[in-house]
Amino acid sequence: MLRRWHLAASVHLVWAQDWPATANGFNPGDVPAPPVNMQPQIPFQMPDAMAEPTALPTMPPEPSPAPVAPPMCQDFLKLRSQVTKSPVRTYVQNFGTWLRESPYQTAIALAAFAIGCVCAWDGPRLWENLLISGCSMAVAWLAHFESSKNDFAPNLPSELVLTLAAGGITGLAVYSGFEGTQVIIGAVIGFAAAANCGVGSQAQAIDNSLPGISLTWCCAGSIFGAWVLVTWRRPLLACLAPLFGSYLVVAGLGTLLGDCLDTEFLPLQGAPWSVEASILLGPLGLHALTWHCLCAFLAASLQNCGRRALAVMALIGYVVLLALGALLVGVQCHDGTRTDGSACPEHLAFPGRWQWQCAGCTAWAILAAYTGWRQLGALQVYLSRKLSRRTSRSRSSYAPLDEPPNVESGLQAFVPPGYTVTTVTGPQRLSGFVSSLPHRRPLGTV
Repeated sequence: MLRRWHLAASVHLVWAQDWPATANGFNPGDVPAPPVNMQPQIPFQMPDAMAEPTALPTMPPEPSPAPVAPPMCQDFLKLRSQVTKSPVRTYVQNFGTWLRESPYQTAIALAAFAIGCVCAWDGPRLWENLLISGCSMAVAWLAHFESSKNDFAPNLPSELVLTLAAGGITGLAVYSGFEGTQVIIGAVIGFAAAANCGVGSQAQAIDNSLPGISLTWCCAGSIFGAWVLVTWRRPLLACLAPLFGSYLVVAGLGTLLGDCLDTEFLPLQGAPWSVEASILLGPLGLHALTWHCLCAFLAASLQNCGRRALAVMALIGYVVLLALGALLVGVQCHDGTRTDGSACPEHLAFPGRWQWQCAGCTAWAILAAYTGWRQLGALQVYLSRKLSRRTSRSRSSYAPLDEPPNVESGLQAFVPPGYTVTTVTGPQRLSGFVSSLPHRRPLGTV
């Protein structure tokens, strides 16, 4: 019986291996043919008991996920990306383009020279007027820019009315809320200074090591700027006004003289005022304004300690460094290269323009030192007069009297006729005073 089953199983296996070739009464057309791409089935084979098990196929290692920035870092990166798309950045870029490409470079230089003279002479006293005028002109220019770009005004008179209305309303708003404007301006200046000084383009690297530190630094700078401009405005303006006023005077006067004289120690003839003025700031450009503000803050601190000479030296410290850097480049470099053939150091001065940078920064330092010394002296006089007024006011309010006042004669005018004023010499309780009221009779009565 076992042999019969074994024989039958062998026959069925052979038929299953080659069923189309077997003709046991079945027609191959009765069964659907397998797909063309199907591989022929291999008969089942029992695995050898002594065979070694095959190793499982190894999967390639999964790539490690990219590091995800912390939430604070992502927020700051979003803030930086939004700042690049901000309309304020567009306004600043268009204004810079207008300064470079405007055909009225002589008028721009004259305006810079006039504003610089006002600031260098007595900036703190005229700060409110300058701020109101500057805000009005800035908003008027923004209204003109938007009107020209989006065709808000149908003709020139309506555009002029819109521009004047925007500037006038802004000036009235700044005049009415001057102290609140100082908070906003201080916060903006502090935020920009902190971003340019401590963070800059390294925000992502800093946040990767310590998440959120760059945004916290900028917010702290804005708070500090608002506090300084509100509580310490007069000493700080006494240092900032001569510094930047002298800068505008030198840049404007240099541009005007450069159009008349052809020399390497003056700006180029026909060059834009903004380009020649940026050379005085050094290779850092507008980022150097942060360091100038730090020097002014240090000078105000020294002036508060009574160190007037040291305050003036700290005020012009960075300007002197720019002049010395340009002089070093002029000594070492000739025709754009050093004596050993290496390139000139571009971090000290602009290649080929070190003469104007050296001469302009030298004039800037001398004028800023003179005007700074004068305004710091005026600040001392202002603070001493303010202190004397406070002292005299407090003395007049609490000055001792030479003779004690006559209370009875003073109160007798308010007493009805027939009554008299009795002075109590000792302490008297309320109950004793009330009990003595029936005994207080008018004069002349029995």
